[in-house]
Amino acid sequence: MIAKKGTTAVKKMHITIVVCILLIFLIPFSIWLLNIKSKNFDLNSYHGTSYTFYYPKSWTITKSGMQIIKGTAFYLAPPHSGPPKTPHVYIEVAPANPTSISDMTDAFIVFKYTKTTTMVDGVDAQRYSTIVPSSEGVLHSIAYIFVVKGNIYLIKLGYKQQATDSQLENEFVQIVTTFAAH
Repeated sequence: MIAKKGTTAVKKMHITIVVCILLIFLIPFSIWLLNIKSKNFDLNSYHGTSYTFYYPKSWTITKSGMQIIKGTAFYLAPPHSGPPKTPHVYIEVAPANPTSISDMTDAFIVFKYTKTTTMVDGVDAQRYSTIVPSSEGVLHSIAYIFVVKGNIYLIKLGYKQQATDSQLENEFVQIVTTFAAH
C-alpha cells in the first residue's frame, strides 16, 4: 500500500514537471505568434504567381509602367508621396538569366553603390545602398537583389530629402522581411 502511494506521488510529480516545462515553452511561443499576427493586421498582402509580400495598408500599389525585362514590376507608394521627396518602393521579378541579372545589377555597380551580403527569404541577397546629392535633393536608395527558384527579384526603396527617413526605411524593411517566394 505504501509503495503504491509513493509511485503514484512520483507519477503526479513527473506529470506536474512536464506540464510546467511545456508551459515555459508554450507561453513565449504564443506571445510571439500573437505578436506576428497583430503586426500583419496593419498590412495588405500581395500574392503573385511566384511570391508574396506585405505592405502597409496606407500605401498604394500599382503595376509599374516602367520598362522591364520579361517580368513583372510593382510600384508602391506611401501616403503623401509626391515631389520633392517622391518616396517609392519598386519590386521587379524576372526569370533569372545572365541578361536579367546584369540588367538589375549593373546600375548599382556603375553608380558605385555600397554592396553587402544579407538574407532575404532564407537565401543570400545583395544589398546595395547609397546616399548622393542630386539635382533635386539628396537621393537615398536601398535595393535588395536575390535569386530564388529560377527568378531574380529586385526590391528597391528610393526617396529624396536631406535627412534619412527612419520611418520610411523601417516600412521598407518590413516589406523586404515579409517577402516570400513560392
